[in-house]
Amino acid sequence: MLKLTQTYSITSHDTPKEPIFRINKYRKGFLVSKRSQYFLLKVEDIAYFILDNKMTFAVTFKNEFFAISKTLEMVEKEVNPNDFFRTNRNTIINLEAFGYFENYFNGKLIVKLKHNLSENIIISRAKSAAFKLWLDQ
Repeated sequence: MLKLTQTYSITSHDTPKEPIFRINKYRKGFLVSKRSQYFLLKVEDIAYFILDNKMTFAVTFKNEFFAISKTLEMVEKEVNPNDFFRTNRNTIINLEAFGYFENYFNGKLIVKLKHNLSENIIISRAKSAAFKLWLDQ
């Protein structure tokens, strides 16, 4: 008889508890296309995700834009929160893409990414404390 243990592995009662398989909690990549070719865009190659005209795009560190078939809400749940932060309604950034931030008016922050990857990203006063904690992890 098989059972699902708390570590998300299947074990047998007859053998020592060695996992048969593990479920990875976070995505390793997204299936994207460029012209007529489809390939896996690795999560570590993504600088940020952005919502533009109701389409979600993954933007690489080389500033290449790829449409993905996920909402930002879905992306936020599927990427590792230690590596990615939802800065506002339109953007999720990778920690590796972070350049610096400046204080803005009324407790807001302006974030600049490395290599001028995007325009200014505004973080609300409500999220600014969580953003600073995320950076200081």
